[in-house]
Amino acid sequence: MSGRFISNNLNPSGPPRQNLIGIFGLPGSGKTHLLNQLRRELEGGPFSFYEYEEVKKACPAYWSAYDSAFESIRHECDDAGVTGIATANYMQPDDFGDHPCTTLLDDGTLKRPFTHIMYVNTPVEVAHQRCMEDAEKNPTWYSLEYFRKWADEEFLGLKDTCFDRQIIFTMVDPDDLPRIITLIHTFQLDRDEEHNQGIVDQCIDEVVAPWQGQVEKVLVMDCDGVFAPRYAEQTFWEMFYFGESNDKRPRDLPMRHPRCECIDDYSDCRQLSLAYEQAVADGRFDEACGKAASVVALYPEIRNFLHRALKCPRLRIFLVTSRLRLLWERVLAQEGLSQSVKIIGSGPLSNGYIVPPKTKEKLIERLRTVHNLQVWALGGHGSDEQMLHRAHYSIMLRRPDNPCYNKIWLSDMALRLKDLKDCKDSTTFHLEELEEPAFLDQLMQHQFTLAHATHKGVAKLLHTRMLKSIYFPDQRLEEKVYHEAGWYLASEYISELGGVEEAAIDVSEEPKATGYQLVRESGMLTIPLKGGSHHMAAGIRDVYQKACTLQTDKPEDIDDDHLREMDTVVLVEAVADSAEAITRYVNHIHRVKPCLPILVVAGVLQAELVAPGGPLPSLIRGGPITVVALSLAKGREMTTESHVYETGRIF
Repeated sequence: MSGRFISNNLNPSGPPRQNLIGIFGLPGSGKTHLLNQLRRELEGGPFSFYEYEEVKKACPAYWSAYDSAFESIRHECDDAGVTGIATANYMQPDDFGDHPCTTLLDDGTLKRPFTHIMYVNTPVEVAHQRCMEDAEKNPTWYSLEYFRKWADEEFLGLKDTCFDRQIIFTMVDPDDLPRIITLIHTFQLDRDEEHNQGIVDQCIDEVVAPWQGQVEKVLVMDCDGVFAPRYAEQTFWEMFYFGESNDKRPRDLPMRHPRCECIDDYSDCRQLSLAYEQAVADGRFDEACGKAASVVALYPEIRNFLHRALKCPRLRIFLVTSRLRLLWERVLAQEGLSQSVKIIGSGPLSNGYIVPPKTKEKLIERLRTVHNLQVWALGGHGSDEQMLHRAHYSIMLRRPDNPCYNKIWLSDMALRLKDLKDCKDSTTFHLEELEEPAFLDQLMQHQFTLAHATHKGVAKLLHTRMLKSIYFPDQRLEEKVYHEAGWYLASEYISELGGVEEAAIDVSEEPKATGYQLVRESGMLTIPLKGGSHHMAAGIRDVYQKACTLQTDKPEDIDDDHLREMDTVVLVEAVADSAEAITRYVNHIHRVKPCLPILVVAGVLQAELVAPGGPLPSLIRGGPITVVALSLAKGREMTTESHVYETGRIF
């Protein structure tokens, strides 16, 4: 063998771990021949090759298993910085022809010298004939029937062992050397999830880039939770193996079909990607995807919901799946949704990346923290819990056609989500509730609203008087002008944004007089921040006399008692030349009472603070933000076209 066999004295703090690829199969399957071919084709590359018979010779006589020997080989590869490729036998009969026994990976621990295993899928009849022709492999008890039973038991045992130990397992055709070499190069770099996550992050960024700053919220829907009445994965494999799908009950898949029902981590998802790649190699992957998509129809409620939600210009929709991205792309195309809904999902190796449950969670976290979007997550039984935890709002759907649906799981999930600081609200829906107007209104509600009077004559006059109070200091003039600015903005803008309702006027005459007040006026809390802000707040209070006012030196002074009965908080800042103070107050208020609507009222406000992607629009992650300003400022330059004033002296 080209790699030197070393002792088992291992240094746990040694070089980075390399991969060890095992070539397994029956006697006569062609393992050694394949290893020699790879040795020639990969000569000069970062690989080291090991033959099982030589490993056995180097083992002490008392070893009944060879896991430790291969673990030593892997450490040798670590020291050399190369990928190991070794032939090995999973099962071995004794000299008397008794039932084959396991000689590798049978110690009951999670220790796994092999990181990837390729099973040489040579027909049993061919392997048996080669053994009959080989004098060293020709015991009298090697019957064809014995070989068949051995092959079945070995394949199933090895496959299950690999899944249990998170060893990547795939079958290979020994005559398809180019595909085997491609797999080896892929396995060589397949060490952890970091590289895969980087590719997914790049895909997300590329999707978000064209509408960055124009969109406030994104809805992430998990295809693997509840999306269609037909289980897409099962339907695909039935189409692949049988050319048709059974409507009555799922058909039993072949014994050698990879076990991929549950996807709990990166290893499971990677294993499923290899199964898809094998379908590609068989030449029926694309056809099976097309056939499966034709019978996997969305629930009508899901389809109608998507069409209606996509009409909201400030909302975008992602679909995520740990399974077949191509299948869902074709399902969406059939519904006329493929151009509007973006899919992040797994597939064959050629897909370029996979989406294990952890990646779904990180996708939502990236949309929240990197792209400053408010994230809604929609899933169901089978969706990743951590994915729902990371969203601002989570919705769990009940399937109407699944009698085994675990309602206890859903209710427990909802309770856990309510206790998490990241998830501000969660709820459980029946499918038909997706079409309720109240829910759609909440989802499509505009989260950031800007209103300003810069264009109006009254704002220009008030702005001029503010300048005079700076150039010619006069405390009485300053108090009066900021008070008037607060009164004007409250009367002209806040009343329109909040709406008014009828209210009885307390008079002694009959009939009683009826007037108007702000809707839920007593639920408004006004907080002046600095400078002349308390004069503006006084002007607002003159208009809305039932509102409360809180004087505070820092946001930490605000606690749950102040906010418990409040419907809206009004932050007042006379001159806002930065977003620092506003941001601190908004973030603290949303920590104390998530999703509470906040209204920012400013006399003069720097325009860049409310520009798309600016600091104030970004605050919508915690809840709706409305900004009302007397005038927008843009540095020291007078811009008549955009009606933005020169206010450098004020700042």
